[in-house]
Amino acid sequence: MNSPRNNPNLLTCPFEPAQLSSFSDSSPGGVARPRCKVQDYVVATVAENLYVMSLFLVIVGWICFVLAILVGLALDLVGLFGNWVILAALVTVWILSGFERFGPWSIALFTRMACLGEVVEGVAAGFGAKKFGAEKGAILAALAGCLAGSVVGTALFPILGTLAVGCLGAFIGAVAYQYIVREKQAHDALWTGLGAALGRIAGVFAKLLIGFAMLFAAALMY
Repeated sequence: MNSPRNNPNLLTCPFEPAQLSSFSDSSPGGVARPRCKVQDYVVATVAENLYVMSLFLVIVGWICFVLAILVGLALDLVGLFGNWVILAALVTVWILSGFERFGPWSIALFTRMACLGEVVEGVAAGFGAKKFGAEKGAILAALAGCLAGSVVGTALFPILGTLAVGCLGAFIGAVAYQYIVREKQAHDALWTGLGAALGRIAGVFAKLLIGFAMLFAAALMY
């Protein structure tokens, strides 16, 4: 008995002749056999659905990327780890693009910029205090007060509290050192504390500026 594979006459389509397309397919024996339009329709439908799904995933991915960037910039504005969120978003793009976008050197550059933002923010309060006449001890006290204030402010009122209490901590640290340890006059100690608080604010905006610089560099390297 001949199997359907060996008998071209059995390789027929279960649909009416009007539903058949051209006889472009051939059997193993070289005999033309019909191909159903329904098969073509199914293939086209699957291809279209895959295209729509891939387009949807691309749109969702870019929306998530934009949201991550906005969150990162907002965190920078209040003195948190925003540049690291931006770095994570850029690394994700690098991975999902099959390592075609950016490159190892670009990722290394973004990482260094994120580290630079943390350093700038950390030393800004002390630098501001120094510019307003503080000594080395007052600078260290301002840094310690800034760190402690940021931790307490985050626990009490996240984001806004981080910035406000961090500035207050830098102010109190510098003033306490100048007034208690160095026995400076009250107005001199307050003046130094003001410099520390302003330095803290300047550090936050410098960190935010570095975040924008990361995005600008990423746009050029994309």
